[in-house]
Amino acid sequence: MAGLCGLKILLLWAAIISLANCQDEPTSTSIMTQAPPPSQCSYVVTAVKFGLKVEMLNSNNFTISLKEKNQPGQLIVQSNQSSHLIKHLKPCTEYELNVTFIHHPDIETCETEVRTLNMSPDDVKDGGCNMTGYVCYQSDWDISSSLPASNIKSCKDDVKQFCFKPAFSDICTDLTTTFTSGMCGASFSLTKSIPFDFLDPTEVNLTVLNEFPAKINSKLPPNCDNLIIDYTCQKADELHQATMNLSELEPFTDYSCTGQIKLNDTVKHTTAVKFRVDCDLTISQQSDVTNTSIQLSWNTTSRTCQSELPGLKKLSYDCSCETYDKRKPTKVPATVTGSGGTCSVTGLKPFTFYSCKVQSKYDNKVTPSTNEPHTVDRTTKTGTPEDITSLTVNVPKHNVIIVTCAYEDKRFNGNLKEFVAQLNGVPKKVNKKNCYFEFKDLSYSTEYSLEVTVCNEHLCSNPKRDSVTTSYNDKAVIGLLVFLIILTSVPLLLVAYKVYITRRRKSHNLGGK
Repeated sequence: MAGLCGLKILLLWAAIISLANCQDEPTSTSIMTQAPPPSQCSYVVTAVKFGLKVEMLNSNNFTISLKEKNQPGQLIVQSNQSSHLIKHLKPCTEYELNVTFIHHPDIETCETEVRTLNMSPDDVKDGGCNMTGYVCYQSDWDISSSLPASNIKSCKDDVKQFCFKPAFSDICTDLTTTFTSGMCGASFSLTKSIPFDFLDPTEVNLTVLNEFPAKINSKLPPNCDNLIIDYTCQKADELHQATMNLSELEPFTDYSCTGQIKLNDTVKHTTAVKFRVDCDLTISQQSDVTNTSIQLSWNTTSRTCQSELPGLKKLSYDCSCETYDKRKPTKVPATVTGSGGTCSVTGLKPFTFYSCKVQSKYDNKVTPSTNEPHTVDRTTKTGTPEDITSLTVNVPKHNVIIVTCAYEDKRFNGNLKEFVAQLNGVPKKVNKKNCYFEFKDLSYSTEYSLEVTVCNEHLCSNPKRDSVTTSYNDKAVIGLLVFLIILTSVPLLLVAYKVYITRRRKSHNLGGK
């Protein structure tokens, strides 16, 4: 009878084990697989604090594969112990457990789903990880998914510690962190003070305003009282020189500036920011024109630097005018009067088109601009035509004079061009096309004074002077000679006739005797 009772007890225990293997939902106690034969695939999985405990009923050599349900990745453990403890799992989380028996390769892998225990506040403590600017908590649970922050990092020195960086607005506050336990929904909170030391100064963005005097804006933690920031700057190409304050900076200069964030005796240095302020100068011009100069006057305004323009001692201007043939422009220094000035570009050619501009400079360097310097186009006024340098005078006939001059390389300095020639005593002659004049029916053997000028619509050049003498009248001379010959030949004929008569009479008288 005692043996029968023992057999009944044994069968009842086997039934209990078989019933446990058929459960669909895991519990926090023992769970066994449902795989034949029960004697080879039976094991007990117990949810314990911080993890799971696996106990084999009849095998000491097996491999456990564990993964979070519906998540990638897995943990593989090989053991020859009848009992194995798996820790540092996530609280109240479902896991898939696979067990493979090494000495029974013909048996399929036994599978079990199991949920870990809930987490309590006593399971989490402050961490001591040396990660500047991070809040750390430690636990034998895997609390990485229990923290609300997204930038979770494990501590380098302790895998049981998890750290996260507080938000910028959390600095100088008491930060409350809520921990949740997986599927259980239960939660608890821990509070930790976040002092000014948590501030990472490299995360403070410095924004340079495009205005002068120079200004830098910075976004500091909003909950830190009595927080101030000062700036020190150096020229970008002179970083070995002494530092300057913002009030000492100049426009049109490259700087590198660093902020010093101060709270009581604690100072943090920001990352250096490089910048320059280029005043957007707008130059409005007026001009006054003569025949050899253009006077420019201007006024300078600036949207970013208007209030400081009168005090910019290094601000100067260049005036220049150039022709469209791109000859070397004439440049003169400008007379600066605060935000404006005047200058006169001299030595220009009369009646010539010029494009003139005023170029601003700072510290003798041309100021950068998104637009070309403002220009004005002007034509100088009419000027005196250039002088005639030489005349060519011919007397082709005894009382005719022809005058020419070469003027192709000269300038009329106006719209109208006229050549004017004048002989004393002879009405002036005008030729609007070229320098050619013919004077006829002049007096013979007469010296004349000659003047030739060139004129435009307003002015005439200096006269080019010369003198010329007409020739004698050859016909009159010949006639006079003929007359003189005739006049002197008659007496000779009379004398010859008388001599002839006298000789004849003498000859007759001798013959009569």
